[in-house]
Amino acid sequence: MNAKTKIILCFVAAIAATIMAVALFQVVCAILAFKTPQEEKYAIDYIKVGRTAVWPMQNQQNDYDNRSHERKIYFFMSNKIIHDESKLFETLSGKYDFPKDVDFYLYVYKKSRRLPKYWSPEYNKFLFDIIDMHYDDLYLILKCKNGTFEVVEKEKSLFKD
Repeated sequence: MNAKTKIILCFVAAIAATIMAVALFQVVCAILAFKTPQEEKYAIDYIKVGRTAVWPMQNQQNDYDNRSHERKIYFFMSNKIIHDESKLFETLSGKYDFPKDVDFYLYVYKKSRRLPKYWSPEYNKFLFDIIDMHYDDLYLILKCKNGTFEVVEKEKSLFKD
């Protein structure tokens, strides 16, 4: 191999290395651009409401509680749509110590396979999870106070279990 060929091969290798470095830098910047809640694995505490399972969205709750907000919200997910809000409220009130004399809200989301995921150390994957991305699965908002509730929002388009 002559000197001219060696110089050309070195030049091509340098260009390829530069392109790979720029691509890697862009990937790292894209990953760092997403601010996600600090996800932890919690044992899921399933609560039976009729034939439906409900559980607290613990990571979202912790992320929400660590910020200041105008109103207190408790986040739950269910495997099916709950049609009996009275039974849901009664069951959750018996299980959790909700505040008295203060308005608070129960947000209930329907579990969906299309929900976004999050950074999972055990699988070594980064996938983002932002509560606003779950908005289409929010089907019920209850406004509660002193052991009573009223339905604030009920999404009828999700009522096809």
